[in-house]
Amino acid sequence: MADPKKVLQNLSHTKVKDFHACRWFFKRKYIDKALKKEVTEALDAAVQAHKVLEDRIKHGKELPAAYAHMEKLIKALEAEYKYLYAEEQFAIDLTSYAPIGYEDWAKGNELGVYRAKIDLIASKQPIEKTREAMVFDWKTGTPREDPAQLRDYAIMMFAHYPKLEKVTARYVWMRERRGGVRIEYLREDLPALIEELNEDVSTIRNIRHIVESTDEYRALWFKNPGWKCKWCNDYDCEFNKAR
Repeated sequence: MADPKKVLQNLSHTKVKDFHACRWFFKRKYIDKALKKEVTEALDAAVQAHKVLEDRIKHGKELPAAYAHMEKLIKALEAEYKYLYAEEQFAIDLTSYAPIGYEDWAKGNELGVYRAKIDLIASKQPIEKTREAMVFDWKTGTPREDPAQLRDYAIMMFAHYPKLEKVTARYVWMRERRGGVRIEYLREDLPALIEELNEDVSTIRNIRHIVESTDEYRALWFKNPGWKCKWCNDYDCEFNKAR
């Protein structure tokens, strides 16, 4: 079992999304550590896709046949952008929204730390000097636009690279062989973006101050039947659709 306060201090888009989808699932997965990570065909494909694309971009390795269709996109990006950065890790302090090291989440202040990994960053100048950058997120599943995740990437980029004035973010739906909706973020939008993120994490922040042994704490972790049930691996839950 994990320390709840540490779990709630170290946040990410996936964690926050899981929390809002079903608090019971969140507790079972992140705090109780009761749910084993299942290596499904879909998960295995996602891990492999990210790895082979990272190797292609960072080391020039040839893409396996199953991902050869991505070569056209990567070559186009290499032709347009001089600098490509694959699988970059970021973290910000949720008190000041200042950048911190990805592994330094335990050093965060009162409100915790928010972390993200960006699949690909493209820029025409070194990322530390450029005013504009593109951000891409590889997706292997069913296309579902999630602007909140792209918003989080923009926040991370602005925090870590002070000279950036514009970030354009989009998903790449690998199975469908197409790009997602392009969303442009300007540095002047940053206060509004941070306010949105604050709303997403506000409930989690408040939980950190509730004593674990109280009825109030136990009442927090209620089940919320919904879209998450289809993929949930808590097979003891009566709402699980896969059991």
